[in-house]
Amino acid sequence: MSLVKAGENARFNAGLGVFAQYHYEKGIAVIGANGKPVVYVQETDATKGVELMKSICEQVLNAKLDHHLIELNEHAFVRADYIGAITIAPEKAVVINNAEGEVIYWLEETDSDKAELICSEICKAYDTAGDKKPHIIDWPTLMA
Repeated sequence: MSLVKAGENARFNAGLGVFAQYHYEKGIAVIGANGKPVVYVQETDATKGVELMKSICEQVLNAKLDHHLIELNEHAFVRADYIGAITIAPEKAVVINNAEGEVIYWLEETDSDKAELICSEICKAYDTAGDKKPHIIDWPTLMA
């Protein structure tokens, strides 16, 4: 197994990342099971950041790890066994918490019906994460 390339000068062990996301105009954080960053790559250009996140996500998914990953919007990903709860927050967002109750993913969505659909899709992906054919969320269609 080789290290995942995350930008020009950063590489990390795919098995250590339980969650990763691009933060607009800041960079990409890959988080370990202890809740601390495994690697952080600064990228202020949003287009480049999303493309880099896509590359990282593809590399991690192709690493054929023993645990199951769920791809989230804009190529963020979370390891299924790191999820403690999937909810719709009163502030109009779909939220994923870890087992300790900490928010690890926040997707703002003001349309209640769409938020319910997004939540349902993430739950389907979670429920089938270990199956031979897990549910893959079609994020471009879902977010259109």
